[in-house]
Amino acid sequence: MSGKQKKSESYESIFSSWGLPWARLWRRQSSVTPGLALFLATADDRVHVGTLVRDDETENYVFSYTPEYRKRGLPPISDFPKLAGPNAFDRLPAFFEARIPPLHRADVAAMLVSKSIDRSDVFSILARVAPRTISSPYEFELRAA
Repeated sequence: MSGKQKKSESYESIFSSWGLPWARLWRRQSSVTPGLALFLATADDRVHVGTLVRDDETENYVFSYTPEYRKRGLPPISDFPKLAGPNAFDRLPAFFEARIPPLHRADVAAMLVSKSIDRSDVFSILARVAPRTISSPYEFELRAA
C-alpha cells in the first residue's frame, strides 16, 4: 500500500467517524484522474475551452467549460451542449476518441514506448502523442483535475 493510499484511507476514516459528508467527497476527489484540458488555438490567441475528467470509481467522463470560455460568449461544441453545467458520458466522447491514433501502427506503438505511455492511458496518448492536428484548431494538454 502506497503512502498516498494510506493517507487517503486515514482521512476517509476520520471524516467517516465524525459523520461528515466530506468522506464521500474525499473518496470521489481521490479517484479522479488528471484532466485533459482542451484549448482553442487561433493565430493570435489560445483559449482554455474546458477540461475532460474521468472518475476511476464510476468510469464516467465529465466535460466542463471554463469560466473564461463562457465569458467570451463563444458557442458550445456540439458534443458538449451544456455551457453552464457538466456534460457527463459513460464512455470517452467521440470528439476525443476521434483523435486517438491507431495503436496498432508500428510508429505509434514505438512512440508510446519511447514516451513511456501505457496503451490504456487515453489522456496521456491524446496529450503527448496527438495534442494537435493540422485539421483542427483544438489542442490537448494534461492538467491536474
